[in-house]
Amino acid sequence: MKHLLLIVSFLLLAGCKSTPGIYNTKNVNTNQLAHLSSGETSMLHAGLRAFIFSVYNDSGKKIIGSSSALSMDQDRWDDVHLEAGTYKIVAICTSGNSFAYPTTKITVESMTKYHFECIPEFEKNFLGLKEIKSMKLDIKKVVGNS
Repeated sequence: MKHLLLIVSFLLLAGCKSTPGIYNTKNVNTNQLAHLSSGETSMLHAGLRAFIFSVYNDSGKKIIGSSSALSMDQDRWDDVHLEAGTYKIVAICTSGNSFAYPTTKITVESMTKYHFECIPEFEKNFLGLKEIKSMKLDIKKVVGNS
């Protein structure tokens, strides 16, 4: 029983580290794929975290993401490597106990780096204070990458 508890604890801790999600049907070197990462969050949006929740190809097939809620698959990525092409990206944006799943469509180029982040859209509540109304997923090409 003691060993079983140790093994389960190890598996849970190992699952906390985000490994890159990779879509590479052509088996090319990883540096030839497009690389999407969450990178640094701007000070303006401090406290927001962005992860990729799932990726769909242009045929609508899920190529990265958990297969079910009961699976032991990883369910969020801060790094994803994709072949050149057009994809629908679903992110999970978290801020404290709040979360959203914004979606965007993007065409990525091979050997190109992209940065993604969640951008909040605000509205004033009945007290006149700004609160987050919704989230938008922003993905930009990193200029000057090597």
